[in-house]
Amino acid sequence: MTFTDDYLFELGTEELPPKSLVTLANQFAQSVESQLQQHQIAFKQITPLAAPRRLALLISELEHQQPTQKIERRGPAIKAAFQDDGSPSKAALGFAKSCGVSIDELEKHSTDKGSWLYFRTEQPGQPTRQLLPKIITQSLQQLPIPKRMRWGNQLESFIRPIHWVVSLHGESPVPITLWEHHSSNITYGHRVHAPNPITIQSASNYEALLESQGYVRVDHHKRRQKIKTDLETAAAELNANIDIPDDLLTEVTALVEWPVVFIGNFAPEFLQVPKEVLTSTMQAHQKYFSLLDENNQLLPKFAMVANLESTDPSAVIAGNEKVIHPRFSDAQFFYQQDQKQPLETFNQSLETLLFQRQLGSMKDKVLRVQELAIYLAEMLQADAETVSRAALLCKADLPTQMVQEFPELQGIMGGYYAQLSGEPQAVSKVISEHYAPLNMDGAIPSSLEGCCVALADKLDTLVGIFSTGQLPTGDKDPFALRRAAAGVIKILLHTQQSLDVMACLNFSQSLYPEANDSTLLIQLQEFFEARFPAFYPNLPIETINAVLTLKQLDPYDIELRLKALTQFQHSDALRSLSSANKRVNNLLKKVDVSELPPVEKERLQHPIEIRLLDQSLSLQPKIKEYCLEKAFPSALEALSHLKDTVDTFFDEVHIMVEDITLQQQRLSLLNLLRQLFLSVADISKLATDKS
Repeated sequence: MTFTDDYLFELGTEELPPKSLVTLANQFAQSVESQLQQHQIAFKQITPLAAPRRLALLISELEHQQPTQKIERRGPAIKAAFQDDGSPSKAALGFAKSCGVSIDELEKHSTDKGSWLYFRTEQPGQPTRQLLPKIITQSLQQLPIPKRMRWGNQLESFIRPIHWVVSLHGESPVPITLWEHHSSNITYGHRVHAPNPITIQSASNYEALLESQGYVRVDHHKRRQKIKTDLETAAAELNANIDIPDDLLTEVTALVEWPVVFIGNFAPEFLQVPKEVLTSTMQAHQKYFSLLDENNQLLPKFAMVANLESTDPSAVIAGNEKVIHPRFSDAQFFYQQDQKQPLETFNQSLETLLFQRQLGSMKDKVLRVQELAIYLAEMLQADAETVSRAALLCKADLPTQMVQEFPELQGIMGGYYAQLSGEPQAVSKVISEHYAPLNMDGAIPSSLEGCCVALADKLDTLVGIFSTGQLPTGDKDPFALRRAAAGVIKILLHTQQSLDVMACLNFSQSLYPEANDSTLLIQLQEFFEARFPAFYPNLPIETINAVLTLKQLDPYDIELRLKALTQFQHSDALRSLSSANKRVNNLLKKVDVSELPPVEKERLQHPIEIRLLDQSLSLQPKIKEYCLEKAFPSALEALSHLKDTVDTFFDEVHIMVEDITLQQQRLSLLNLLRQLFLSVADISKLATDKS
């Protein structure tokens, strides 16, 4: 009979970093789950629990006993285990000794690959309570903690100081000692509402007990949902909408144990300041939520989430209103001061702002971006005048007081100040959007002119930083180069603009007199190619590589080729031709194709190879035209008509004949065939064994 009970582990700490709380809880639970599976200890479910002052998990229906362990070890081969006279060799004796048995207790086992000595036994499973301390300790040690702390006389470190440990299987304590704290069934609730010790009678009533007696909603997901519901309810009572960004909601949830929503007010005159400034102040600095009217305009109100039930809510509200007023006053002052001079005059200060030590000032960057943006405008047929003016002013807001105080508003404030300085609306819009997209899900610039400046800014950064050798490594990407490359791809895919990115990178490199390394463009091409799988998570990597192998870095063109391959990949014709192309590639690897002579029809002998040549030559102009029109499905459809001829060719024609002249002619024919298919993709890379 199997016995199970819920198991609770809780680590009481000082306030944990809110932005990493969920990650810590999930990683901890995943690590424990993995180790339980390794030990073959059954359980129903693991629930990660996390609040500002605790990291916990609840394992439901955890078995009390590890099952009987079957141990099997393979020893030396039979030939090496016994000597000619049948006596055991040193290898066999050593193996038996390592297993703690005699030679007679070992088994002989034969397979198709040979015969070996084996040791087999069964070992009773250990009590789960004996294994849990090591499992928990190792899981905590494996947590992704970038900066660890030491406290008191502790030699061991953790993300925050530890104050208590709870370890309970059912109603029975499971002793664990961590950072000199011995586990017990005593926990602590809310600092204000429930500061005294709370005794946990059973692991299964932990969550309910903390909520009823400790004023702690310990389940992060439930706490998050309650906050969201309460915020929406409070807004609805005011006939208002509420802006609840996911990342802000997650962070606020990690800051409170007992969430209570309040509504505060601020002076309506602050609404003269741009909406983004007020929103940034509320969200980034105060962790407040903005309230909006039916036209999506800010209301002079905000929602906040307190960490306690106050006996005097008005005092809590007044305190927060008192805090937000000077912050808004500062923002209003910066906004008014910045308007005292035209935006263009701030460009002079860009000479004192460093872009990168080896690459000069922000002024230098702006001039490069302007030149590259004009080049892009010509290629994409955008308005060059708008592009040039917007590129010149795109970084002018960096020295302003507002952006110095709120760096996250760069670009946005430039758009406002450009409009106030009398710049055309189109120029202002480009400036405000030129950092877009900010992430994979972010919006792209709304105009082709905005796309030109955004592309130029990103390409310039990529070329410049790559020229200094500061490429991203692992998780480190201080210049956000991966985001920049992905942004370039996303802009071109969403606008469906065909653009030779390598030509643009080459032009950008020419604007850096010192960046003359011939390997730079190769590195950048590989860097861009590495971004594409993220855009097509549902496509086999072989399909993506079949197109990227062509080394034509035109994202929209790549997408059209991928769509065509996806459409035809599971057809019998393409599978057959892919296999044939693999054979072609293998044969051509053995020769230098640059030295092969042109195919001459009169030198071929077999009727099927003559037919293959005629069909290939007749297809060449059609395939070229289809590719120029980017009609890649039509190109593949046309190529698929070669299937029967190619199949028969490989069945009836021997390539590597002794007649060198004929051999070279046939290899040249295969090379002609391969080049024909490479007009669309290297289909030899397709996974033809998958359907």
